[in-house]
Amino acid sequence: MKSIEKSQTPKNKKMTIKIILLAVFVYLAIYTIIEEGPDIVRSISEGRLPNFIVDMRDGFTDGYNGYPPRY
Repeated sequence: MKSIEKSQTPKNKKMTIKIILLAVFVYLAIYTIIEEGPDIVRSISEGRLPNFIVDMRDGFTDGYNGYPPRY
């Protein structure tokens, strides 16, 4: 019995880590849709990039060029 319990323990730990990471990802996705959804739709309908995409782009280019953060 001990060998069966030992072999099942790592699977349970890996499974719970996967479930926790999936839950965090789903939560962040839902939060982004609820909080930023109307702004994203409004920006796209006006023909502009959504603000969070502009912020990410600026952050990547500043980091790549070695500039300090803008905020």
